[in-house]
Formats: sequence, C-alpha cells, structure tokens
Amino acid sequence: MDEEEIDNTFSSANIEYAKLKMKKKRFIKSKVQDNEQFEIVMSYLYSQGSINDFAGWSLSEDLFSFDKRNMKTLLGRRKVHMPVIIFQKDSTMFWICYDGSSAISISKDTLFSTSDSIISSFPTSVKGIKFEYEE
Repeated sequence: MDEEEIDNTFSSANIEYAKLKMKKKRFIKSKVQDNEQFEIVMSYLYSQGSINDFAGWSLSEDLFSFDKRNMKTLLGRRKVHMPVIIFQKDSTMFWICYDGSSAISISKDTLFSTSDSIISSFPTSVKGIKFEYEE
C-alpha cells in the first residue's frame, strides 16, 4: 500500500496508528474504536495478508510488538525482524493467512473456545457455518 494513502485514509477517519520501518519491511499498528474504523483498517489488513505480509489484529489490548529474533531460514539461523505477540488473560488475536485464504485466531477468551460460542456472538443478521476439520 502506498504510505501516503494510508496516512490520508487513517487520519481522515481519526484512526490512531503508528508506523515502524525496519530495513525494507514496514509494520503498521492502529487502534480501532468502532465498526466503521474496523471496516477501513480491514481492507488494508486483507490486502497485506493477500500479498503474504503479516496482517494481524487483537481485541481490546495491544498485544503486538516488533523485535529482532533468531529464526531458522534456508540459509541457516539468522536474526530477523518479526511481530511478537504476548498474550494476557482473555486476549485474542487474529491474522490473515497467506494469500488471504482465511483468518486464524488464537485466544485465551472463553468466547472463542468453541465454534458454537463464536457463532452465537454474531449479530442476528450474520449466519455462521460450523464445519469439522479432520487431520
């Protein structure tokens, strides 16, 4: 995404955000306060996830920081900048999977403990579909 477009869009929607640039990678953190702001931010999250960049969000708390960590790569172990997520009690985080194929969540919140509890939290106008995953 064009950095100027993000600046203009987020600023005009009063979305609080911070940009971190590390080498060629850029990370953006924002604080979303309502559904209208989430719709704006989600379009950027989805497009970033669709091009295989990290695109994640958390509920109510900022769980994300960015740090240089050791990682095994094809060229051996090396330090790379990456998102670091630290969970608190009742924390939930989501991220857009590679190619934008789905969204994954990790949660310590009981609301997200079963598919039934998640579906029951949806507005009545939204229909949830339960499916079984077999390995």
